[in-house]
Amino acid sequence: MTWTKSDIRAARKADLVELLTDRSYRLHPMVNGNFRVLPDPDDPSRPSGIVVKQNYWVWPESDMSGNTIELFLHVDRKTFQDAIRLRRTLPRHVSIISPYLHHDPSEQHLREERGNEPDILR
Repeated sequence: MTWTKSDIRAARKADLVELLTDRSYRLHPMVNGNFRVLPDPDDPSRPSGIVVKQNYWVWPESDMSGNTIELFLHVDRKTFQDAIRLRRTLPRHVSIISPYLHHDPSEQHLREERGNEPDILR
């Protein structure tokens, strides 16, 4: 599948706290809106010690950092295609990380009128 610049931009800016929480990562709140990824007792292979805030992360032990896509590529070992497909369900089933993957026929006329840009990105 070919991704548009808008698809990739939306995926890079997706909220990591919500995406990681949706995937059962354990997060500990810190100061200034930061969260630390805690070890998972049920899955020791999951990374821990990563600090996330909004769509940015840093992993001090590994000297790595980046945006949402890069976390899933470099830390979670997903392919680029899989990283873009990650999604979180919002009201009206609009996906934050890949808004064009969900097709709702009732919203088709709105997409055509607005040039395919979903409401969430306006």
